Amino acid sequence: MKKQTFQITPKMVLYVAVMVGIGLILGLAGYFLTTKPYKARAPVVITGIELKNEEKEKAESVLKGYLEELRTKSVKELASYFTSDALIKNESLSGYYDDRNVGLDSFEILKAEKLGNEQFGFVVREFQKDVKYGVVGYVENRYELSKTEDSYLLGPIVLGEYVDTGETKDWKLVSDPAKGYEIKYPENFFYQEPEITVSTMAGSSSLEGCYARNFKGFIVRKVEIAGRSYCLSESTEATAEGTYVDSSYTNVEKNRIATLHFIVRYPDCGALGVATDAAFINCDENNKKGPGIVERVVSTFKIMEAG
Repeated sequence: MKKQTFQITPKMVLYVAVMVGIGLILGLAGYFLTTKPYKARAPVVITGIELKNEEKEKAESVLKGYLEELRTKSVKELASYFTSDALIKNESLSGYYDDRNVGLDSFEILKAEKLGNEQFGFVVREFQKDVKYGVVGYVENRYELSKTEDSYLLGPIVLGEYVDTGETKDWKLVSDPAKGYEIKYPENFFYQEPEITVSTMAGSSSLEGCYARNFKGFIVRKVEIAGRSYCLSESTEATAEGTYVDSSYTNVEKNRIATLHFIVRYPDCGALGVATDAAFINCDENNKKGPGIVERVVSTFKIMEAG
């Protein structure tokens, strides 16, 4: 009896290949039918003024509250808004925030950005208002607020460059860091360049000895300008060219004494015509503005830390 052998025929190979192909097709079809389609996620934007979320609004609310109160209070009085470290660093800003004559008038938030998970940055334009001369300029400051427990606290403030928008914006700025002062005045207004002297004294002094009197042709009196006390000595001399007014404003603070010396010539308007002539009217109006301009110049005087 012969032994039978098993042989794989081409027909059998074709049959197996067809069955495997059908299985793969059915498997892929089942996968795609049962799997949810992938949706691309939009990128998360964490910077820019369009940033909108609850935490950002909380931080902005704290900042606005601080600025609203800053109109009537000093930085030190608003210590609760700052981290302890930031409050110490911001004490150097007292010359800007706590000026006796200039304060915050209004503000505008220009930019908001998310700096971290619970930290936000804001750029704010703050307008300064002089008690006598109105809005005089603005500065763009940068604030950072970080979440502490259930609220936000201010970090160190970064001051921007001050922009003068008032009547003094085109005036000449004279700054002497070595002596520690600066002042602004209109060019070609004074008969000669103003003379400014600032020096230190041993011990301290005051202006108690400045009282209204006549002294060697000078009228002496005490005046207050931009929150600072001065002893004003002034003399007047009439000539054919006009009237010359020589004035010296002396301020004493602690151990520093500053003297601002000006000479202004007021032309004789009568030499230009009668009171109804345009030249006379223009001359007379300019003469009347003169004392106010001198006072405004004195108001721009600032004493800084000597370099």
